[in-house]
Amino acid sequence: MLVRRCGTAVLLGALAIASSAGCRDRKPARSAQAPAAAPPEHEHELAALSLFEQEHRDATDFAAVPPSNRRLGPDPYRIASLHRPDRLIGILRGESAVVAIDRDGVEHARIAAPGSPSGLAIAGDGDIFVVGDNARELAQLRLDKAGDKLER
Repeated sequence: MLVRRCGTAVLLGALAIASSAGCRDRKPARSAQAPAAAPPEHEHELAALSLFEQEHRDATDFAAVPPSNRRLGPDPYRIASLHRPDRLIGILRGESAVVAIDRDGVEHARIAAPGSPSGLAIAGDGDIFVVGDNARELAQLRLDKAGDKLER
């Protein structure tokens, strides 16, 4: 009896496999075909590019490359207008700093910001709030009346 049940199960399994194989599409989809090879006139350029890339990868010490928040520099990440016509506030991600600048971009004040600053808000009373990706703090700052000193 047990042999008969096992034989029936094996037979049903074999039939299922055989029937599913018959339903398979024999032609590959158009998008599944291999892309066309580069025209022969560009083989020299591609070989030179490949060599250039390999040489630069081999010469790069990836462990010594600084993280992007330092490598990409202190360019202003965000700039906001204060409630006064002569000053703007900017955050510099690369230097983890907050700066007060005039309308011409001249820096008048600077103070350390939370690590890798990314958020900047100006309150109605002139308070400046800064948060950073690499810090667990919300810095609350204020610019003095002369516009030449940022204070916590």
